[in-house]
Amino acid sequence: TRSVAGYMNTTKERLFTEVFAGIEVSPDLSGLLSDMFVERVILNKSRQFLHVFLRCGHWVKKQFIYELEDAIAKQILDDCMLKVHISEHFTLSSQYTPEKFYDVYKPSFLLELKEKSPLLHQIMVHTQLLFDKEGVVTVALPKTVVGDERTAELKEVIERLFCERAGLTVEVALQTGNETVHDLAAEEERTRNTVADIVARAEKVRNAEQEKKEQPETKLPTIEGKQVRRRQAFSSKDPDLILGRPIEGEPTPMCEIPDEPGEVIIKGVVFAVDERETRSGKTIFTVSLTDYTDSLKMKLFADADSLSEYRAAFCKGAGFLVRGMMNYDAFDHEVLLRNVYSIKRVHIAREKRMDTAAEKRIELHCHTKMSDMDAVSSVTDIIRQAYE
Repeated sequence: TRSVAGYMNTTKERLFTEVFAGIEVSPDLSGLLSDMFVERVILNKSRQFLHVFLRCGHWVKKQFIYELEDAIAKQILDDCMLKVHISEHFTLSSQYTPEKFYDVYKPSFLLELKEKSPLLHQIMVHTQLLFDKEGVVTVALPKTVVGDERTAELKEVIERLFCERAGLTVEVALQTGNETVHDLAAEEERTRNTVADIVARAEKVRNAEQEKKEQPETKLPTIEGKQVRRRQAFSSKDPDLILGRPIEGEPTPMCEIPDEPGEVIIKGVVFAVDERETRSGKTIFTVSLTDYTDSLKMKLFADADSLSEYRAAFCKGAGFLVRGMMNYDAFDHEVLLRNVYSIKRVHIAREKRMDTAAEKRIELHCHTKMSDMDAVSSVTDIIRQAYE
């Protein structure tokens, strides 16, 4: 446990067997540990989850990852209340195409989905992944998919599988209404009807050709037009409104926000920004905010065109009023602002605490960087604060 606690304060990559020395696993898994490296170990603010980021020089079955989680919890942490979660990603050789990787990893992927969401697992069982185009994974969904929200969630999970876990550069495309073998006769009938409709429409087009020439031409949006609209997300009549619509309502103190999904309005100061690029080319911004009663994170996804605007807007010390949806993040294992609707710059003045007592006294009970309790404050900073 001491070796793990000491490793939490560094991002230096080390062998799994060095960080979790003496761990005992099955013989099949033991032979793989020599090619596993721990990148980071993070303990969340509620001290309920230990998050281990693992890099593997080969793909690893999901049941082995679950075995490692159980072994760490029972052998290293002595069955304490901490729940261990491992986020693994693989460094694959060039022989693995997206199709070859999915062929060998599909049972593990279905096992993980079954543990996280039985509904998504059932959808995926009846879903086909097609690899007809290079660099594109087509998700052929069944006709019975429940809602656009589940469709978008499944697409995100598949994209993370290929781009983040396997390190492959692919684009995920959805194909809804996938037919089964039993629908071939119905499909033939629909094809005949479609051909008849095309012929009828072509006749109408020929008859109305002159009328269309007199009407103004409707142009599809160009790439430049899309980029303009994207930049408008960071522009408004209100110069402080950088995203979405004006925010109506009073913010809720962060210490009063429950751990259930729901829409909230918060106001806070940025004290940390984490920027991570995915294999698909997008950048995930994790912005940490505090209102000095508590703190929380919000996640934003930026493409290459809006990257500079995000970097300029979200800097340490900046204050924001934010409206969005609190939701549980299955990969970070905590509740955070995942869907952000509106963001507005605000000035937040923090009142400095003053000691107005006639007779001054100081009581100190704290841990510093020199203790074994994972503290981050230095003795110098604590004494300076007490003096002020």
